[in-house]
Amino acid sequence: INAEYGEQFTKQSRFWVQKERVDPNKIIKLTFALKQQNVDELEKIFWAVSDPSSSSYGKYLELEDLHQLLAPSTTTFNLVKNWLTSENVSFIHSHPLSSFITAEIPTATAERILECKFYHYQHASSKVTLVRASGDHTVPSILKDHLDFIGGVKHFPKIRSPRVSNPKALVVDPSFIRSQYKIGETVGVNETNSQSVAQFLGQFFSPADLQEFFTLFYSSSYGQTAKVVGPNDGAAGTEASLDIEYIMSVGANVPTTFWSTPGLHENQEPFLDWLQLVDKTSSVPLIFSVSYGDDEDSITIDYVSRVGLEFMKQGVRGISLLFASGDDGVGGDSEDCTKFVPNWPASSPYVTSVGGTTVGILENVETAASLSGGGFSNYFTKPSYQVPAVQAYFANANKDDLPDPSYYNSSGRAYPDVSALAEGFVIVINRIPLPGVDGTSCATPTFSGVVALLNDLRLQKGKSPLGFLNPLLYRLGFEHPDAFFDVTEGNNPGCNTDGFPATKGWDPVTGWGSPIYDKLASYILDY
Repeated sequence: INAEYGEQFTKQSRFWVQKERVDPNKIIKLTFALKQQNVDELEKIFWAVSDPSSSSYGKYLELEDLHQLLAPSTTTFNLVKNWLTSENVSFIHSHPLSSFITAEIPTATAERILECKFYHYQHASSKVTLVRASGDHTVPSILKDHLDFIGGVKHFPKIRSPRVSNPKALVVDPSFIRSQYKIGETVGVNETNSQSVAQFLGQFFSPADLQEFFTLFYSSSYGQTAKVVGPNDGAAGTEASLDIEYIMSVGANVPTTFWSTPGLHENQEPFLDWLQLVDKTSSVPLIFSVSYGDDEDSITIDYVSRVGLEFMKQGVRGISLLFASGDDGVGGDSEDCTKFVPNWPASSPYVTSVGGTTVGILENVETAASLSGGGFSNYFTKPSYQVPAVQAYFANANKDDLPDPSYYNSSGRAYPDVSALAEGFVIVINRIPLPGVDGTSCATPTFSGVVALLNDLRLQKGKSPLGFLNPLLYRLGFEHPDAFFDVTEGNNPGCNTDGFPATKGWDPVTGWGSPIYDKLASYILDY
């Protein structure tokens, strides 16, 4: 996917209401994403180290080698930095090997050099405020071949959190998950193993809540703590509490990091800041569970293209990125909806997308959760690792059950890849159990915890961590279908349709299904 710099302006989400102009003296933060070199070589390495059939599988690069490979040219670095300096931008943060330059700049200067106007915007329901430009912006023509995008100008994030509904008759807790997914009493034992949850937009957890959760629901982990990167000094949030409580009780005894990214400026993009910090940190967790997402059509092609490179960089380091597939089914909830709205980054071919399931009271047979985000990207073409699976889906599905083809791009990257339970979770927040938590935000730390235990097995045997999971997951789906609980009932409605139906094999509601740990554990040492 390619687009000339600056040619596309994203839709302004109807959830963000434009307010007053920004004070011209207000300092805002802009992030200039510099064009990197050797990106074709990066992609070759990414696929090679991620493909179980490749002789390079698991032979990851060190961060320093990656930076040397991809560092922007001296010309690119100097052109952008000298332009900012010539415009009297004094607070510039950069490093010649870094592919980002950040600048703190008065709004009046930003408006002048980018030829745009900055406004305050407020989110209609959460009342979160941010600063963004109204309309498009530009840069001098000499710089257009040297910049991928400028962060803090266009992107309107989607504010979402897990839903809290009336408590289900069946309560999902760590004991239920460990039984359902055949994990039993397995815990991590390798000290070099690691896992993490990434948090944005002021989501924090309480260490006291975590210990109370262990006391009530998984006593064998009582006393286990998480390392904190970034701030964790606000009131406990549902999202953060859910993520840390479940990744640490499923991926039990695996060293865990709570990676929190602050939003110090109203125009800051915490997701982008997180990627930059990971890219600068030599020792990072082997797994990131991320319950963050946007409507794909609210992001510019230049932005998703560059962030895709950042995802590949982490895969080349052996890091697994798992993203929630979204909680809006196929997406699109306006009355005049005529197209499904994919969820990004779940729709990126360079991450693992986790959908959601639910389970009945009388029998533990999982069906698709209707909220499970799934479908086909309008930006990314279908990667080779999933072509046979998607072809099989369309060949075998009842054509009368499929949505009208005009609603979706059947040649796009299909998601989710896998799934896990996503309804009826109980968490502890403010020392009190809170049942009825729903969302693929439940499924993602759950599946991530399973991956952490699989990494642990490999590390015990002197093997590499699993890194980017998808080529392996799709191979397992065909060669060892018993590694997953195949979800064949349910659908993910949206856009005034029933969405896609779950079927035998892979489907765009639950992917390959939910994990069966003991089977996965018996296979992953073969690669």
